[in-house]
Amino acid sequence: RANKIAVDAGFNWIGTKVTTFAELYAIYFKEAKNTLFDGPRRHPPRLSTEDCSIEKANLGSFDIHPIAESVSSLDTKYTNHYSNYNKGESWAALSLRGYSDDPAFITKPIEMSKKWQIEHIKEEFSIQDTALRKKLPEVENLLTLFPGRLHRVRLMSLSPGGGELERHTDQVDPDTGVQNGNVMRFHFPLVTNEEVSFTSWQVSGKKKTVHMKTGECWYLDTRKPHQAINNGDTNRIHLVVDVEVNEEVRELVRNVVSG
Repeated sequence: RANKIAVDAGFNWIGTKVTTFAELYAIYFKEAKNTLFDGPRRHPPRLSTEDCSIEKANLGSFDIHPIAESVSSLDTKYTNHYSNYNKGESWAALSLRGYSDDPAFITKPIEMSKKWQIEHIKEEFSIQDTALRKKLPEVENLLTLFPGRLHRVRLMSLSPGGGELERHTDQVDPDTGVQNGNVMRFHFPLVTNEEVSFTSWQVSGKKKTVHMKTGECWYLDTRKPHQAINNGDTNRIHLVVDVEVNEEVRELVRNVVSG
């Protein structure tokens, strides 16, 4: 109803404001032909990838099975994720590339609280490979398919029996986005089952739920509300890759959406 009122009044939808509490607010703009300025008032166009929430990416051909086999045989303990939305401590991770050479260090310093920043003020953090990446050479051919600089690369586990990452946004990370220099996130399911679902809320407010299959690559805009649930009886492990954005990286998603 609110949308109809705005449109009837001559306003056009130009985007959606997403809050840190995963709330969605539509934003409208009304163009003006006569203003105090030299020309008409128009809102600048947005990148089409801004509307993507969760989409299968067009990364080309790759074989995920050697990676999945090596990851399944790891005896390294995963680190419980520090997120407030990690229900029942069912979500955990390991770093192949992060802000320490220790695979157990899964933190991104810039998204941590002021208290954490103060406690670690004398420490220096820089993006780097961990010892785990050397133990998993099978990932290298896959990572070279990305036409952008790699940021964090992690294994992310979600426990069976109702393990849940509750609805939230990752807006604490200022790097996330689709503009040049931002970071886009891609998921590769390594170990999964039919009862694993991933839900993202689009800018229209509509809910989109998918099952990411082994051998697929999915883009997730973590600025938008999202949720993951594992109702199966086996673990779920994804390889999650953060890539610095350029035009070629955007095309991995844009070609899918426009097609």
